[in-house]
Amino acid sequence: MKKLFENMKIRAKLVVGFTTVVVLAAIVGAVGVLGLFGIARSGGELYKYDALDLQYSGNAAVYFQQLSYSILKMKTVTTQAEYDATKSSIAEYRDLTAIQLEQFQNNISADKKAPEELVALTSSLMSNWDAFSANVDNYFTYLEENKTDKISEVRIALADKGTEMRDQFLQLLQLVSDKASKGEKANSRNAMIAAVIMAVVFAVAVVVAVMLQTLIIRSIVGPIVKLEQASALLAVGDINMDAILTDKDYQIKNRKDEIGKLALSFNKLIAGTKELAEAAQHVASGDLTVQVKARSENDILGKALGELVSNLRSIVLSVVSAADQVASGSISLSDSSAALSQGAAEQASSVEELTASLEQIASQTELNSQNADKANELASRAKADAASGNEQMREMLKAMDEISVSSSGISRIIKVIDDIAFQTNILALNAAVEAARAGQHGLGFAVVAEEVRTLAAKSAGAASETTELIESSIRKVEAGTKIANDTAKALDSIFEEVEDAAGLVAAIAAASREQAAAIEQINQGVMQISQVVQTNAATSEESAAASQELSSQAAQLKELVGIFKIDSDSAATSGAPSDVRTEPKKSAAKEPGPSKAKIALSEGEFGKY
Repeated sequence: MKKLFENMKIRAKLVVGFTTVVVLAAIVGAVGVLGLFGIARSGGELYKYDALDLQYSGNAAVYFQQLSYSILKMKTVTTQAEYDATKSSIAEYRDLTAIQLEQFQNNISADKKAPEELVALTSSLMSNWDAFSANVDNYFTYLEENKTDKISEVRIALADKGTEMRDQFLQLLQLVSDKASKGEKANSRNAMIAAVIMAVVFAVAVVVAVMLQTLIIRSIVGPIVKLEQASALLAVGDINMDAILTDKDYQIKNRKDEIGKLALSFNKLIAGTKELAEAAQHVASGDLTVQVKARSENDILGKALGELVSNLRSIVLSVVSAADQVASGSISLSDSSAALSQGAAEQASSVEELTASLEQIASQTELNSQNADKANELASRAKADAASGNEQMREMLKAMDEISVSSSGISRIIKVIDDIAFQTNILALNAAVEAARAGQHGLGFAVVAEEVRTLAAKSAGAASETTELIESSIRKVEAGTKIANDTAKALDSIFEEVEDAAGLVAAIAAASREQAAAIEQINQGVMQISQVVQTNAATSEESAAASQELSSQAAQLKELVGIFKIDSDSAATSGAPSDVRTEPKKSAAKEPGPSKAKIALSEGEFGKY
């Protein structure tokens, strides 16, 4: 069975696996649906018969209790309105009770699972209800006819039937409740059975699915993982498959499915890769006599490796021939480069000395330019200070003129004060005369006149002293004004001279800057020449070193190429030197080598460079 499954196509395996899972899922679903349908049917019957039976019987019992209470209330009515209301209530509850009992009886008759005890009790209850209802009619008839003795008998009959029906209602409710409880328990038991069946079927389905999954994984995924590991080794160039593959893994190629075909192709790929790897190892070790066979017309790698060996054989022969020519030419090139390097070094030394002298001159010129700039700055400051002093002197002259004008005004004011003191003194004298004429009555006025006269005399004295001081200040201001005018003229002369000196210094500074800039340009040009000469010297030295290195590399190249083994026919055809080892040719086909250009340099050609 296992062998048959392994030889199945992958598509068939997947179809079988998914079909099995679908069938198991369908079985689980069918079992679940059937269980749900059974539970739904039982639930519908539980509601239709048990729940409604409880509803109808309970409503009938409640309405019957209301009916009995209304009949008892009839004894206490005293008015016609109360009588009519009670009678209407009795009729309403009587109809409601009859409707609920009729619905309950119909439901019990339709229920095929109804217990016989419940059916018998229902029949007895309906008989008692008919009798009770007939007594209600008789009760109202006797009330209207006012038959007192009959009314008492009917009341007793109603009370007896009411008590009996009350007991029957209680028994009926108990039976219906027990029936509903049994139905609920039966539904729970059916649901549990359905759940157990679904769990068993689901567990079986899971076990079958897991077994099928394991079988598919072992049949498909396991070999693919091995092939993936082998592919990973081949991707990094590792052909040692024994590290991951066992003898059992190599037997996968005998399977008849796609994986077996893939494994067979993969084995061929590994074998071909090993052959190419061995050929590449021979080439890497210097054996160019190896022959690479293409596995098919489309074997690009095999053909490319064969062409590589053939082209490499031709290249090695050409390199050996060219290495001799490069070695001879590099010696002459090295001698010429050494002479050129020496001359360039001497030129560089001379240019460096010239550059140092120009740098010193440029430095001194730059210093002179800086000093001229500083002198120009100082002259500018002196010019500004002279201008500021001249302006301040003009302001001082203006202020002194204003002081002189103010002094003249003050002198006029003092003159007015002096005149007022003189007039006051005269008035005081007149007052004294008038006081003397008044005699005893003018004593107080005479004292006042004396004080006024004294005050006028003091004012006149103070005015005289102030006049003298002001006149002295005016004379001094006039002298200071004269001195300030002379100073202003001197400052004007100094300002003109400083302005001329500042112009000369500015011209000197500008000329110094231009001179420094010109020398800097000359210095830069010499530095560029120095850099070019130094670059030429370095290039000459590098050329000489390269020539020596070229000669050394040519010798080393000949030594390296000597490790290759080439058949004698190819070496003879290309004119290879005797130090290249050759091996007998293993193939009858000749490998033609490309024509090689000769390298020949004479002594005179070096002068061109």
